[in-house]
Amino acid sequence: MYKCHESSDCKCLDGIITLKDATVMCHKTNERKEFKWINIKMFKELNLSFSEEETNKANESTDSAWETNGSMYEKNFGISRNDYHQAITLFNLKLEKIFESIYGKEGSEPVSDEDLIKFYKDNYVSLYFYSKVPFEEAQTSDGDENNPESDSENANKNESDTENKKVDTDESIQKEFSSYVDSINSGSQTIEQIRETIKKNEEITDETDPLILQVINQNSSSLSPEVIEAVKKLDAGKATYVKFNDVYLLLIKSSKPVEVPDFNKKSEPENKESTEKNESDTENKDNTEKNNENDGNDERKNVLYDMKYKEFEQKIKDKTNSLNYNINYNAVNQYNPLMFNKLISA
Repeated sequence: MYKCHESSDCKCLDGIITLKDATVMCHKTNERKEFKWINIKMFKELNLSFSEEETNKANESTDSAWETNGSMYEKNFGISRNDYHQAITLFNLKLEKIFESIYGKEGSEPVSDEDLIKFYKDNYVSLYFYSKVPFEEAQTSDGDENNPESDSENANKNESDTENKKVDTDESIQKEFSSYVDSINSGSQTIEQIRETIKKNEEITDETDPLILQVINQNSSSLSPEVIEAVKKLDAGKATYVKFNDVYLLLIKSSKPVEVPDFNKKSEPENKESTEKNESDTENKDNTEKNNENDGNDERKNVLYDMKYKEFEQKIKDKTNSLNYNINYNAVNQYNPLMFNKLISA
């Protein structure tokens, strides 16, 4: 019998997973519960609330998710729409509000635009990405196993297809990407020339750009360790490639410094050819200006989160450690996680 916590009569994970996995699962579940309690507690302590617009958007978000997966949650897991709304939608929205109440412009520990700009310049870089996945010949059983002629025909067809179509293997991709890296690093080719070479090799005839330019935080936890390490080693205007999860990534760091976004961007009123304005025109203009202003606010929030999320998580953990509570194991043991066994095994 596996015990996922200290209670001697715990049966919540009997025979489903290993002792190690059971312990990890239970700790993660308890952390989530503690996180939820702290979320609710801090939300009240900070006297935070939702506006009517935020409430409506939250309900719309839940309705959208429920339309897609609601029947599965109810039928398989006994989760109601209100449970989902409280545990997912409102939980995340409360977390955003708490974060903003601490680090926002009017928060208890506000971050200035100057500090945010410095963080952006120190951590964000412009990178060109190009990816490729090696081709592995699929093994099929469509042909008749007892028919040698069928096997022969399939073999001839596959051989013909291979001759007419370029196949990307690990070796060919490594050779191709190495040539791009050497060309960029030696200065023999520009990024534009590499782009045209890729388009020619891949027979891209439309306006599709194979080199994707993105501005990223090179210390972001969302990036793989391989990419983070490679990017940090790259000088401006240089290239390299990495492989992770069977995907090859060509990385070229732009020689141009990142352009710092306007964190307080507001829209400029559009000139109207006609001086006549009706209620619809006014409403559309107000919505446009509001949306554009939100663009700047959203950009600020995204960078602010990158800057402060580790500190924020530590605040939550410190607050969590101050909790005094007892787990009701009788209630825990009535819940059978066997319903999630497929998810655990996936």
